[in-house]
Amino acid sequence: MKKISTVMALWKEGYFTDAEILKAEGGFDDSLMELSLKGPTYCENLDSYVFPKTRKFSFLERFAIKLTTLDFTSDESIKQFIDWTSREAMGEDLKVPEVLFGYLLEEESCYDEGNPLNVFNSEIDALKPRCQIVFDEIVSELN
Repeated sequence: MKKISTVMALWKEGYFTDAEILKAEGGFDDSLMELSLKGPTYCENLDSYVFPKTRKFSFLERFAIKLTTLDFTSDESIKQFIDWTSREAMGEDLKVPEVLFGYLLEEESCYDEGNPLNVFNSEIDALKPRCQIVFDEIVSELN
């Protein structure tokens, strides 16, 4: 793993666990060990000459990570994803399809008769290919 800033960002998004970081290919260096033992919040507050700063993912990157790793068999996971997307899309660029999707989910959530799950089910397949590409690009930085 080369980019500790990307590792930290992925860990904060829930992609990595402590055990996965410690089992990283090529062993671990001091930065990975400190991250695993003390956590990203602690490491993030260290000066940049002591520990690399966490990479800041864009909305699209965070969306891609969450969608690509989403457990589609879990209703609760899908509900959490819908809630996260509708909340985090606010204020982002509506020209981005994933942002527009978040706004559609939010709009559907505002009405008593609304059903954001219907929007999710009808729109999500169109978003998967691009998200997979974005996710693969992020993960490729770790090799």
